[in-house]
Amino acid sequence: MNIQIVVVAFGAVNSSYDSLRLFGPHFKKSLPGHDIHWAHAPTEGGTYNESHPNIQWLHYRRIVADLALQGYPWIVVQPLLTAMGREFYRFIADVRLIPASVSVGLPLLSTAADFESLAMAVGPKLLTDPEVATFVVANSAQQMDNQACSELQSAFHRSGFPNVYVGVEKPSRWGKQKMIEVFKRKRFSLIHLIPFGLVGGIHVTLVADAMNSWKMSLLKAGMAIIADGRGLEFYPGVPKILTQHIINAVSDNQVPLTA
Repeated sequence: MNIQIVVVAFGAVNSSYDSLRLFGPHFKKSLPGHDIHWAHAPTEGGTYNESHPNIQWLHYRRIVADLALQGYPWIVVQPLLTAMGREFYRFIADVRLIPASVSVGLPLLSTAADFESLAMAVGPKLLTDPEVATFVVANSAQQMDNQACSELQSAFHRSGFPNVYVGVEKPSRWGKQKMIEVFKRKRFSLIHLIPFGLVGGIHVTLVADAMNSWKMSLLKAGMAIIADGRGLEFYPGVPKILTQHIINAVSDNQVPLTA
């Protein structure tokens, strides 16, 4: 069976193109024999079809429906989302409305093994000085909720990286003030700030010199920081986890949706 694969990037079209450049070569190499189509889910208010100097983006609903009309009996749709959350469940509800037989791959961090795999893949690449804390911060609480943050942080600690912390931008148990209090109590000499999402490119809202960015909030609290604008998705291991989710969906082991 010639199963078609549709990879869906979320956000602005420029970010979607960055995601294609980041993950596309790995997917193509790891999934031989399958056609891979790239689609995007526009941000609220975004248009149905958008253009980029190097590619014409179509909404995933259009691509999946067109493939079904071409006679493909089964289609795998893989969202580039970080974790379970409202955005993923809204995506599932929307895909159900498409007149096609579809399996949906799970987000990056969906099983206990995913958290451990990410920690083991990324941990050895981080700064290991005991006086340095690495702070991984998700840019959307809709993608990384408190439970997912806690599970990822625990996975890093179990894997031998006790100075890695995980939080979200939205004020909560893992919000800004909580993390600042932890860093002060631990007396870290330096904070390594790494954004975490599955949107390629620079995570401006987290590391820019804007008043409410994580970078500025930590500096105002009197902390020395280095900010990595590209994010955790650029570290080895992330594409491999997503590829396994696609393989599972091709085998219909994840979320089958039949119109």
